[in-house]
Amino acid sequence: MDILDEMTKDEIIGWVRGQVAYMSHPPKKSDLLWCRWERQEKKISDRRKANMEFGGSLKLAKRDEIARQFNATEDTGTRLSLLKKMTPYEKKWQAYLSESRAVMKAEEKVNKLYNQIEIERTKERERQIANNPQAPRNRRIQESLF
Repeated sequence: MDILDEMTKDEIIGWVRGQVAYMSHPPKKSDLLWCRWERQEKKISDRRKANMEFGGSLKLAKRDEIARQFNATEDTGTRLSLLKKMTPYEKKWQAYLSESRAVMKAEEKVNKLYNQIEIERTKERERQIANNPQAPRNRRIQESLF
């Protein structure tokens, strides 16, 4: 068992803040957003994979065959029984489509989060330049040496 699993939230926060690395290089908002993006992207990827497997398991050929029979017959009794046979396939298909839409919507949110990471990194660079105006000139000098 990992020791972090045994620690409370307050204990973890106190421990992290006590570390020398935290004092010299505290986490940035872009770091937090990156961790969130990674975790959410993994969940979405797993959800997308499960939905694709579910979609691959659908017996659409059977549903299509029943639909062809339905369209070919004129007898209302036969059509009604074919419609009842087709209903479970149609429900599964609709469930697959619904989950696909939900996954796409969740992917949009995750993509917005990724874009927010870039925005935060830009802000952080601007703050760093504002706090240390000599850094960009030094960087240009170093780049020109190579």
